[in-house]
Amino acid sequence: MTFNPCNPHPKQDKITSSSANENELKNFSEYYEKNNPRRNNIEKVIDFIQLDGVPGSDKPILAQTLFVLLKQAYFMPLSIDRSHTRDDDECLAKVTDAVLPISRLTHLILDGMLVDKSTPIRSEGLQLAVTVLWSHTDVDSRIDAACSESLANDSVKHNGLDLQGVPASADERETRIERSPGNPPTSTFEDDELSTGPVVMLDMSLTLPQMIQEVWDCLEKNGKHKLPNLKTFNVEAALNIAREYGKLCCPRNHVSLPIYASIVIEDPNSRLLPHIRRKFLTNKIVQGSFHVTTKYFGGIRDDFMLAQLLTLHNQKIELTLLWVLSDLNGTAVVVRNQDGREFPCDNYFAHITIANRRGIPPKYSNDLCFRASLGKTGAENYIHIVKLPPQTTVSGIFSFHYGY
Repeated sequence: MTFNPCNPHPKQDKITSSSANENELKNFSEYYEKNNPRRNNIEKVIDFIQLDGVPGSDKPILAQTLFVLLKQAYFMPLSIDRSHTRDDDECLAKVTDAVLPISRLTHLILDGMLVDKSTPIRSEGLQLAVTVLWSHTDVDSRIDAACSESLANDSVKHNGLDLQGVPASADERETRIERSPGNPPTSTFEDDELSTGPVVMLDMSLTLPQMIQEVWDCLEKNGKHKLPNLKTFNVEAALNIAREYGKLCCPRNHVSLPIYASIVIEDPNSRLLPHIRRKFLTNKIVQGSFHVTTKYFGGIRDDFMLAQLLTLHNQKIELTLLWVLSDLNGTAVVVRNQDGREFPCDNYFAHITIANRRGIPPKYSNDLCFRASLGKTGAENYIHIVKLPPQTTVSGIFSFHYGY
């Protein structure tokens, strides 16, 4: 790509002296400290959420949506699907591994109850926060009918179940569908004090967002971790992510992993490159194309991030550019991602690599952003910083890159 920079914006010339550069680096550092959403005061306790419902009760999608919302709130949840384990022993083994003392886990979601209540979960720091059950304002047959309708309308394999031949009559349903208990289930906990944890009884006639709101309210009231208001999230978007996540997690589904995902910048010659000063490119090789790396997979599965990005694939987004950073080895543009809510990105410092000295890989921009966040220019490799004018934006497209 030919680099044809325009004259820099007049406001860029404000940062010329060494002291002004130092001050702007401090502003950069304070910005990231103030907007760091990962500073949750994590309690050394794990809130446990267990769900028990018949097939078709929207239990899996509810569990997955709770997982998505907690991840988006920068907690460390884990969701275990009982139907994806061979037996109670395997399920218990997964739970035990998850709640080891060295674990950073904040929430454990168990989709499905343990069959053998004689083998309770034993763990210090694991608190039963919510038990979720399903009911119907009408008779039990309405639960059966609602569940069967939900199963029959599901166009994909429901949680690994074969949906062909879903029973049509009430009699057939009664013999095929295992009923959810009318009373709260026997606790899977050994401690008697934990067996009386709060129960949310969800009416089958509620919509999924309404169910999520009820469970969230109970978790907010009874959990040890302070939750943000659910209204600050896009629940419908979280549901879409959860559906993709459920497909990825199903053992029978094969997933071809991309090498990385990115937001590819459109029209960089007119909207991006004119903001880069010529002196920042001396003895450097300008990139042939420009993008924000949202996730580097490198052959390692991250179903949650992949699910988020799948829901955005090929969609367009407007990005706000904040600063240009440059030292002897590289030049990059910092992209706004307020509280991580503007777009999913595994990189704390969302950025666009512009140019690097020969032999320096593009990932050097991560180091450049990190050093700048310390608020110091550096004695040996001086960091120049230019604050861009407000409302400086570029557009981009969410994309996957498979390397073939």
